[in-house]
Amino acid sequence: MKGLFPQYDYTNPEDHAETWKTALFVFDTNVLLNLYRYQTRTREELLETLEKLSDRIWIPYHVALEFQRNRLTVIAAQGRRFSEIRKVVEKAKSELTNNINSLQLSKRHTLIDPEPLTTGFDKLTTDFLNELTKLQKNQQTLTAPDPIKVRIEDIFDGKVGASFTTQEEIDKKNQAAESRYKANIPPGYMDKDKDKSGPDDF
Repeated sequence: MKGLFPQYDYTNPEDHAETWKTALFVFDTNVLLNLYRYQTRTREELLETLEKLSDRIWIPYHVALEFQRNRLTVIAAQGRRFSEIRKVVEKAKSELTNNINSLQLSKRHTLIDPEPLTTGFDKLTTDFLNELTKLQKNQQTLTAPDPIKVRIEDIFDGKVGASFTTQEEIDKKNQAAESRYKANIPPGYMDKDKDKSGPDDF
């Protein structure tokens, strides 16, 4: 058994520095789609890293296809977050006011004055929602030019695997995938429920 599983031999130091210098980095779709989800600074750092590694990055054809297929779905979800956070803030504001009013402190307590809290919270939420409105104007929309898409396409230009050329090839790969799914064999079996909400036309 000795030597059969070097990946589990934690006593054997690996030259990670050499790996970073020579490895080929292969990404899945979520790495690309997450660029629409990250904060601006994080997104820029990742894009700059991809550009620095540009001669050692690659994605399979299906990853590129999934990126194109799912990009608008992610953008739409990001847009919905604005209305969702508004509802959360407004609900919290309403519940705070109603719960404090239900205590009838102005009539039933001589010392507790909730007015500074309610006034302060009202100002805090109003400022936050006003800032949210400004931020929403900069949110990527479905129909506007998409600089992230352009940059990703530039970075991975010439670094995408070939597509299948015949239906026979696709059918064979699908059969192999079904076998892996049934036996829970990686890679891929955790994606067996993927696209259940719609047909996979590709």
